[in-house]
Amino acid sequence: MSVRGRTAGATDLAARLGRAGLDAFVGRDAERELVAAALAGDPGFAVLFVHGPGGIGKSALLRRIALDAEPTGVTTVALDARTIDPSPGGFLAALADQLGLPPGSDPLPALHDLGPLLLVVDTFERCAGLQGWLRERFLPRLPAEALTVVAGREPPESAWRFDPSWQDLLRVVALRNLPPDDAGRLLATRGVPPHLREPALAFAGGHPLALCLLAETAFGTGAPLALVEPGPPDLVRVLLERIVDEAPSPRHRAALEVCAHARVTTESLLRAVLEQPGIDELFQWLRARSFVEQATEGLYPHDLARDVLDAELRWRDPDRYAELHRRIRAYLFDRLRRNPAEGTRIWRDLMFLHRRNPVYAPFMTWDVDCGVYEDVPRPADRAAMLAMTREAEGPESAAVLAYWLDRRPERCRVYRRAGHPEPAGFALHLLLYVPDATDIAVDPVVAAAWAHAHAVGRLRPGEHLDLLRTFVVPEAYHRPSPVMDQIQVSCASAWSSQSGPALSFLVLADPEFWAAQMAYIEHSPAGEATVGDRTFTLFAHDWRAMPVDEWLSTLGDRELADGPGPSAPVPEPGRLRVVLSEQEFQTAVRDALRSARRPGDLARNPLCRSRVVSDVAHGRPAAQALAELLVEATDSLADDPRAGKLHRVVATTFFRGVPTQEVAAERLGLPFSTYRRHLGAGIDRIT
Repeated sequence: MSVRGRTAGATDLAARLGRAGLDAFVGRDAERELVAAALAGDPGFAVLFVHGPGGIGKSALLRRIALDAEPTGVTTVALDARTIDPSPGGFLAALADQLGLPPGSDPLPALHDLGPLLLVVDTFERCAGLQGWLRERFLPRLPAEALTVVAGREPPESAWRFDPSWQDLLRVVALRNLPPDDAGRLLATRGVPPHLREPALAFAGGHPLALCLLAETAFGTGAPLALVEPGPPDLVRVLLERIVDEAPSPRHRAALEVCAHARVTTESLLRAVLEQPGIDELFQWLRARSFVEQATEGLYPHDLARDVLDAELRWRDPDRYAELHRRIRAYLFDRLRRNPAEGTRIWRDLMFLHRRNPVYAPFMTWDVDCGVYEDVPRPADRAAMLAMTREAEGPESAAVLAYWLDRRPERCRVYRRAGHPEPAGFALHLLLYVPDATDIAVDPVVAAAWAHAHAVGRLRPGEHLDLLRTFVVPEAYHRPSPVMDQIQVSCASAWSSQSGPALSFLVLADPEFWAAQMAYIEHSPAGEATVGDRTFTLFAHDWRAMPVDEWLSTLGDRELADGPGPSAPVPEPGRLRVVLSEQEFQTAVRDALRSARRPGDLARNPLCRSRVVSDVAHGRPAAQALAELLVEATDSLADDPRAGKLHRVVATTFFRGVPTQEVAAERLGLPFSTYRRHLGAGIDRIT
């Protein structure tokens, strides 16, 4: 983001950079003349919307337009949507920051004080949802002589054309490849020798990014390329492979590979993955690559560059590719454990690691910068959410939603497209600690969740159920969408938090569609519930049986698989892990102590199928691990001087072969009532 023009106070270095930009830019004469005429006083339009695919030269054109405007006395204010929050507040805050205003200031009065104004907004696809707000709220407040230039990958939404107020004030330009003469001039300004320009043009066509990449390669080597058939896919593949080969060192090549594989790359990620000195230099080298872009969260390559670089390493050295993947995943896991408050951001990165798995990939849009953001409900949203539910699921579901909005309004989240106050969708995420008769009577889904919880093991004190009770996205009901992406990130963040649930439930209207993903994330069918005319399927995961670390490890094994990947081990019949209530656990410990000298009976104790044993068994027979735990717990009593008498009673009763408790009391020289009191206290300590 920058401010240029009469208020900028350009330094000598800034002037040199500007002249370099003027010398390097070629073409786009029609677009530049259009802007120049508007700035000179032609009132034909107020907004120029430039659109085209990635790499077509939109950002370069905006920079050149800003440089063209400087000698005319026009002040240019430039924003890059990659670095702002895609909401009205985020847009205004970024604008105020550019103008040097205090946080929270309204930038509009300051814009009116600047005189002739050119406002440019780049990478607009990152906040495309702001179009309604810009059209209706923001742009009408700009000075009458101001010109706004917006550049993004997609054309403006149709509402601009249907609004009579904007029909004469909006101009739309689609950027295309450079014509041959301009493409040749671009290669010349980039230092490509004359004898290489003609075959390069035949090879690259007029695609600016491809031409720049080709110029970078040709200028760096001075050698002709082994050209293949023209066409952008072949071109980008050959060029990027050449760039990888020409990396100054294996360290630089490794940095490229990290950047291509991770969602975003930071210095800390590079440092953790590469474990080499000079990471700051590598990061700056990455930052200078023509196909690497910069955002608030870090660096990321152009989509085509990412695909080619990542695929090339996976094909060339699958073992090193897998090791790179594991290192990135380990770094993210460590951050997740150390920074639970960053769970949402980290889970976006973790989910990105699954994008190559053909089972998981279809259930995400992978468009995390789509202009949709999570928000708390406003009073006006209630009617919209009820209407969405009534339309998608029927009046009965709408009545249940109304009940929960009254009872648990804080558990609802809405998702908005920036600039549009109405919700694009919503989700109700319930946390349930104890069964409530009214909840169960009103909501069949909640009743089904509690029935499943009771069947697999009642909740212990402090535990809770996590229930994604409902989510509605009108344009994509129970189908992948940008809103659904955010809901999935929110769920995973809640499951892996320090206060995570005992069981989680996902409630889906089309179980056949989602079955593959549910199996992938270890959520199994857990019952059905009918509300009105629609039947929902509950998918559940018991986090007491498969805790978060084990779950993350299982998912990690699937990330690089070409299919579903290895499944979590399925215990043999009768060996399924159990979850015991407090009373059941106490009974199991007493029974285990009585069976301590009988391995066969000990093997049938439910503790052998619980986490307390499985976490320490490490491949040994469960009965052996349980026996050792009993001995260890009993011996720990001897370490406490105040519990020495309890240790003697327990050890004598269960580990020294006395036939009855009466004999044990006699051997210890204790009255039977005292013996029984000490035995009970000792068992309680062991439990």
